[in-house]
Amino acid sequence: NALLSIDEEHLPKIKLHPRNPENRDKDNISTVTTLMQASGKNSLVGNIPKDKFKGEFFDSFIKAIQAKSFNHVDVSSFFGKIMAIKDNSETQMMRTSCNITCATLQKQLLKQVIDAIDDDKKIRHSKLAENCSSAL
Repeated sequence: NALLSIDEEHLPKIKLHPRNPENRDKDNISTVTTLMQASGKNSLVGNIPKDKFKGEFFDSFIKAIQAKSFNHVDVSSFFGKIMAIKDNSETQMMRTSCNITCATLQKQLLKQVIDAIDDDKKIRHSKLAENCSSAL
């Protein structure tokens, strides 16, 4: 299997860019698209055409990519192969992640939603998300 023969020295370097809701991620989007363009990799962008995402962040990112004239390549079969293989450590990490998610939903989110319903008040999804993030 080609996926199993990849060793660590051939893996790409990954740098995380934490979200910045204050400026609606404009700096991150600009940085990422500039780095993508400067990489010299034929301006190719992998996408999964079947998935259609909605939201302000996604729309901003798509506009930035279109403005830089990147070529799109379907990578859905590649990601399907990657996600199909799970070793023991991956399975354990997924279980841990699920447990944390369930605990956060039960102890944090559910309580906020019930309180909002009981008090007949409106609460924005962004506020619920912010409260859940801070609980982690």
